[in-house]
Amino acid sequence: MMTKFYLGLLIMSASTIQSQKFPALKAPIAEKQAHIREIHGDKVNDPYYWMIDYFKKGKDSTKVVDYLKAENTYWEGMMKDTEPFREKLFQEMKARIKEKDESVPVFDNGYFYYTRTEAGKQYFKYCRKKGSLTAPEEILLDVDQLAEGHPYYNATGFSISPDNSKLVYGVDDVSRRQYTLFLKDLKTGKTIDLGIKNTEGSAEWANDNKTIFYTENNPVTLLSEKIKKHTLGTDPGKDVTVYEEKDHTNYISVYKSKNQKFILIYSGATTSSETRYLNADDPNGTFKVFQPRMKNVLYSITPLEDKFLIRTNKDALNFKIAETPLDKTGVENWKDFIPHRSDVLMQSVSAFKNYLVFSERQNGLTQLVIYDRKTAKKEALTFDEPAYTISSLENPEYNTDNFRFGYTSMITPVSQFEQNLKTGKRTLLKQQEVLGGYAKDEYTTERLFATAKDGTKIPISIVYKKGFKKDGNSPLLLYAYGSYGSSMDAAFSSTRLSLLNRGFAFAIAHIRGGQEMGRQWYEDGKMMKKKNTFTDFIDAGEYLVKEKYTSPKHLYAQGGSAGGLLMGAVANMSPNLWNGMISQVPFVDVVNTMCLLHNSNIVKNSLCCDVFLVNLYMQGRKNFTPQLFYELSLDRLVPMDNFYRKISFELDFQFLYSSTKKYYGTEGHQSIDPVVFFKILLVGYLNNINSDRALLRFCSNCLDVRLFLGYDLDEELPWHSTISRTRGLLGEDVFLQLFRKILSLCIEKGMVRGKRQAVDSAFIKANASMDSLEEKEVLDDASAFVNELEENSEYKVTTTRKKLVNQHHSWKEEAYKGMPGNTKSERKDEDGNAIRPKFLSNHTHYSPTDPDAKISVKPGKARQLNYSGQVSVDDAYHVITGACGSTSGSKDSAIFNEIMDQTLANFKENHLQPDEILADAGYSSGESLSYCQKRGINAFIPNFGQYKSHRDGFVFNQSENRYECTKEGGNKAFLPFKKKRLILKATEKKSTEAAKKIVGNAHLERFVVVK
Repeated sequence: MMTKFYLGLLIMSASTIQSQKFPALKAPIAEKQAHIREIHGDKVNDPYYWMIDYFKKGKDSTKVVDYLKAENTYWEGMMKDTEPFREKLFQEMKARIKEKDESVPVFDNGYFYYTRTEAGKQYFKYCRKKGSLTAPEEILLDVDQLAEGHPYYNATGFSISPDNSKLVYGVDDVSRRQYTLFLKDLKTGKTIDLGIKNTEGSAEWANDNKTIFYTENNPVTLLSEKIKKHTLGTDPGKDVTVYEEKDHTNYISVYKSKNQKFILIYSGATTSSETRYLNADDPNGTFKVFQPRMKNVLYSITPLEDKFLIRTNKDALNFKIAETPLDKTGVENWKDFIPHRSDVLMQSVSAFKNYLVFSERQNGLTQLVIYDRKTAKKEALTFDEPAYTISSLENPEYNTDNFRFGYTSMITPVSQFEQNLKTGKRTLLKQQEVLGGYAKDEYTTERLFATAKDGTKIPISIVYKKGFKKDGNSPLLLYAYGSYGSSMDAAFSSTRLSLLNRGFAFAIAHIRGGQEMGRQWYEDGKMMKKKNTFTDFIDAGEYLVKEKYTSPKHLYAQGGSAGGLLMGAVANMSPNLWNGMISQVPFVDVVNTMCLLHNSNIVKNSLCCDVFLVNLYMQGRKNFTPQLFYELSLDRLVPMDNFYRKISFELDFQFLYSSTKKYYGTEGHQSIDPVVFFKILLVGYLNNINSDRALLRFCSNCLDVRLFLGYDLDEELPWHSTISRTRGLLGEDVFLQLFRKILSLCIEKGMVRGKRQAVDSAFIKANASMDSLEEKEVLDDASAFVNELEENSEYKVTTTRKKLVNQHHSWKEEAYKGMPGNTKSERKDEDGNAIRPKFLSNHTHYSPTDPDAKISVKPGKARQLNYSGQVSVDDAYHVITGACGSTSGSKDSAIFNEIMDQTLANFKENHLQPDEILADAGYSSGESLSYCQKRGINAFIPNFGQYKSHRDGFVFNQSENRYECTKEGGNKAFLPFKKKRLILKATEKKSTEAAKKIVGNAHLERFVVVK
């Protein structure tokens, strides 16, 4: 097919150079028939809609054929004088192809299989040799002979039975990709038509050598609909349907695992997929669902001896590899095997007994990574050329250390290598032979980057013959596809040499819509961002003109199918940039095509609706109603760089299913999904929302949060009371496990140094207000010692305790009466009495609505109800490395050991050990310092009460034990100094180099350093 394209381009270019005059022929004019298409209130007149009768076999189908014949006749007349040149080019291209050729033999289950072609024949022979390449050849199928008498013939899907005695294959002699299955007995040579029609062309054998599974297509739409089972010798009309796909946006297939243990059924659409599996030894068994399809989640599986590997995009935009036990296949059991990487697209995995080979894509280039299953060592295969394609070839043998792969570039013919995965020895098995001579060093390939209008770098692979002048006068063919995530990689073409040898350059623009730069590249080139595909191609063309590779007078564009849609767009968007264009089977009637497949339910069909919305977008219109968005996937409405998306990609919450399982029963109503619950809490913390009602309202109104939680636009979020109940149900261990999971991620990302930690208390606002406080019941002192009364009751207080608290508050009120801030005019109540501040204490008051809430009493903090906790923070990027709860009234020094125990435990899990601890004077105690000393940690904690630092504008009055303001113009304020209190007896003050680094020019005597 490419031969025709290059022929057309050379003729087009030659015609331009020679200022060719075309014959004065009248072009056929297609008839117009009025047809109004109305979707969602939008009306479009399509006068050529009648041509669809060709596919629908309607009344105008013959008229369509007549019109096409007229077009072909017109083309032949216009291009008549190019016939000699076309014939010359055809013979030139054909002469480079080796007609008599043989494929590299592939070893499978005791035989070497290969195909070979003969000079002057159009097809091939499918052969094998037993055990050795020196063994006699056995021709399994002579396709040259089978094709005789057929204007078209395609034999495919060769499948050998496990006992090597039978061959099943498919035949299409109409060119409609609908295959009939045939069976050949390799012992007798007899071939029979199995009577199984409308298939995909292949079948998979069960291990009993008599049962096959195949895919049946719809005879009209050609869509794959059913997986059926056939037993040899039985009536195909009674074949059992083992699976039927009801969703026509899904394509289905059946295949056998490489280790020969499972028959697998795959059902996949653009954004979700599902797999079923069956023991290949039990063909009459029932297929099991590996994991029910999940919205916006794709996955495929690779069975090993002891586990399944799963390639999935669940919480992994660029896909990752997970693993799960053979008997626990649900998503809650999936664990990361190769974690997600934002710069690497995981494309596939090939399994061997001792090794795995991962096919990946990074920075626009394909790569193969060898993984040793015993040592977990990884090694990527490396190559020198700037742009190339490397891919895994057919490797059917599981029990081997030899791996075959293909390599090609714009200047390197297709090459097949075999590498020993154990020794690393690489052997070239075959390289495409170019007859007539080909010298690789006569050509140059480059990798360029054009800058798109939005700043994105667009890769371009280019090749030309040496001597090519970059003066703007050389012809250049620019090719692209840019759809469906299909990547157009750099590869060799012998027919392309006819272009290059005549002074052309050939370039591939790796535009958005493909996956060359990862999955995000695809997301940024579809649906509402489809326009990026078109503008990227234009920007690539303009870049090549700017850099003098070519000029608009010599620049040609090429694209086919969805790439033909690209041609239609750029021809209209930038008509003056191209001198010519090759639009191959262009997919330009998108709306009619998509709606044709689902014309019985257009309005509810999301695919048709999506295309229609994009169509409106391209016209620059915005006249649809909000419910149209309801047909869009929520995934498409949230930008890919959204914060919550990034959380999902980086953090796998699946462990929560097993962690919380013990807190639930086995019967009753289903509770909230624990992953959803914790995500909701996370949203609340990130947005400082304390009310569960307000939190659920916030979550409901934010599209990105809905996507994060997995709730679509039409789904109701859980009730606020469910959140409250679940918060009380789950134990502290679950929260702590989640914290440690996130901490490990931070350590893995290099965000935690581990050397120095700062410890301090932290308040979290409680779900209750100060107005909810009530006085505790006052008990007589004797009652305080009754057994059932706990010492620190939340609801009761002894008379002695209450009296002491009141005395303390009275003293504080009197002591601070004349201080700054207490000289304002007194407020009066309605009886004229002064309103004094109400002093509250955790000893005398409590909140009945939230008993865990305590009144904060830290100096300098407003009194309010809080949950109090302790945190340790790493000094590198201020990551919290430890956290524990405490009561707001507890002294920091009393909690020091607890927060340190947790921090050290967290560090031990991640193989780290802190050297230094920083804390304020509230943590100063002999017990705290002793704790650090025993563990070899340097503690920098101020020795509370043992110093009096200098204060600007104040002098210390020794006799009055207070600071006095002496600054001219000041208000002569007094700052009383609290009494000295020696906390650390017989503790020597030490000043070390470490202390100097931390404190700088501060007074070192303020710190007690324990080593």
